[in-house]
Amino acid sequence: MTPRHAPIGPSRSPVKTGRKVLLGDPQRYDGRALNAINEAHAALEGGVKKVADLAKDETRRHNPVLQHEAAKQVADRVIATLERSQSSLAKLATTIDGEYDAAVAEGFALRSGRDTIHAEMRAYIKETAKKEDGLREIRSIIAKDREAAAVVVNSPAWLMGLADDAHSGLMGEALKHHLPEAGMMLAQAQELATLAAKFPAVIGGVRRSFYTTAIADKSRTRVEV
Repeated sequence: MTPRHAPIGPSRSPVKTGRKVLLGDPQRYDGRALNAINEAHAALEGGVKKVADLAKDETRRHNPVLQHEAAKQVADRVIATLERSQSSLAKLATTIDGEYDAAVAEGFALRSGRDTIHAEMRAYIKETAKKEDGLREIRSIIAKDREAAAVVVNSPAWLMGLADDAHSGLMGEALKHHLPEAGMMLAQAQELATLAAKFPAVIGGVRRSFYTTAIADKSRTRVEV
């Protein structure tokens, strides 16, 4: 049974806590992500305050339908902003990921005319990987030799007898020693994608906590005269 007068406001949900975790810490991001994050914070903070004020509105406090109808309007505006911010962050993550791919393709381009040498490098890596301490030796080679690093980056794991996680680790070593700026791009793209993926939970929290749907929907029975 729907309660006659359900309370409105974010006190019924944890959306008012941990906003930096849910929406991103503005101090951690540059201009490309900062606008979207700031807009999300401002929208949520403003919505929380507005709904709290509605609970004290004397023109509505004795009519829960009016309260929840107004709170739903506030929630809809907040959600629209959150969805725009989520979309912006997701698109930015994709853009930066593309920039990372381009940087790696350029920075680790294999030198032409050295196919035989590259094949020998792959064979050496494959044999060395079988040793007990082989991966450590390969990491040492990658740290010193950019061409060897490029071979690892441009070759599939199976061709060098490497497990996927070992190959990923060696690619990380290659980035760290020879193309650290690209490594930063990859980390930023992954972080933004992870952040954008948190927004649906925040949006769901706004819907659950700002108003009660069953009460707000009663406004549809209003008869205009």
